[in-house]
Parts: sequence; structure tokens; C-alpha cells
Amino acid sequence: MTDFWRRVPRHHLIRVGYGVAGLKIGTLWMAQGDSSPAEHAVHLMALLVAIMAVTDVARRLAARRGRRVAHHPIGRFLLAKTAVVGLAVVAGIVVDGWLPHTELWVGAGLVVLIGAVGPLLHPWLINAARPAPTRMVDEPVLVAA
Repeated sequence: MTDFWRRVPRHHLIRVGYGVAGLKIGTLWMAQGDSSPAEHAVHLMALLVAIMAVTDVARRLAARRGRRVAHHPIGRFLLAKTAVVGLAVVAGIVVDGWLPHTELWVGAGLVVLIGAVGPLLHPWLINAARPAPTRMVDEPVLVAA
């Protein structure tokens, strides 16, 4: 096995990951055709929640096998995904009267939104998983007089 993934800076991998995720989600939105934005949202949220559950189980199994696995807060990821899908529904309803092929426009917007904003939100998404730093017991406590 090569050391390619060890040589690529982490922020590049995060950008590529969000770009691929944006392409997948945008393509799924486009592929659902002319159904209503609410139907798009239900299908997409069901898929996203299922994927989150499977990845959470895979992480737990890997941790049990002794692998070092980063813990990701499911609540923040679910909140971000719900916000993106909600924004897509609102955009679909607003754009529906103005442009033909609304699902294509909304899908393209999802690709751009997730690819551009995802890497910016990534630190917020993963920082909730880190425990708050604890103070050592032997550390002196300074008290202002």
C-alpha cells in the first residue's frame, strides 16, 4: 500500500470529501425528477439518516477492534444535513414558478453549497466531539484577592 493518503494534507482531503458528497446529494436531488420538493426532502433525509447510522455502526465496530477512530457528533451532522435539505426545499418552492427544470437548479445549488460551505463548517461539526479540557488535580489554583 502506498503512502499517498499520508502525504496529502488533511484539509485537501476534507475539501475533496465535501465536493464528492455535494455531487452525490445534488445528483440524487436531480435524479428524482419532477416530484415535489417535499418528496425530494423525505427521500433524501431517509437516505442521509440511513448512511449516518451505518457509518456510526462501522465506527463503533472499528473502535472495538482496536482501531483509532474519530468520534463525530451525530446531532450536529444531522442538524447541518436537515438545514441543507430544508434550504433546498425552500429554494425549490421559490424557484419553481420562475425557472423550468427546478430540480436541476436546486441540485446544482446543492453541489455548490455543500462543496463550498461544508469545509468551512467542518471544524464546528467535529469540535463538539472533543471533550472539554480538564484541569489537573496537582495544578495550582490562582485566586484573585
